[in-house]
Amino acid sequence: MMTIYKAFLFIVILVTTTSVSAQNLQEIKPKNYLSMPWKYVAARMPDAWYGSDEAKMVADSVLKYQTKFGGWPKNSGFHNGSANQEQMAKIKVTGIGGTFDNGATITELRFLAKVYSHLHDERYR
Repeated sequence: MMTIYKAFLFIVILVTTTSVSAQNLQEIKPKNYLSMPWKYVAARMPDAWYGSDEAKMVADSVLKYQTKFGGWPKNSGFHNGSANQEQMAKIKVTGIGGTFDNGATITELRFLAKVYSHLHDERYR
């Protein structure tokens, strides 16, 4: 009897947790993305958001900061204009800064892939 009770309790907790997580995702409003960390915007927004005008503006900004070698620097706020402009100018000239550590470049590529899957704009491919 105790095993059935524990299984039932586990299912109730799982359903409740999943429901709360889904509600939190639905509560995200497109305008809030500017105050969110880049990694969240790049990978954790509701799926439909990646087809929005806001996502397109962010994708254009991401492309703007791509180095001549095809990568991106780490820890940059491409979505809200907080990228260090002086640092970005140096990176554009030298190409230094396109890294794969700490999610840099991979995060941007995944973001562009999500936007491309919704908008089918070749620039994001």
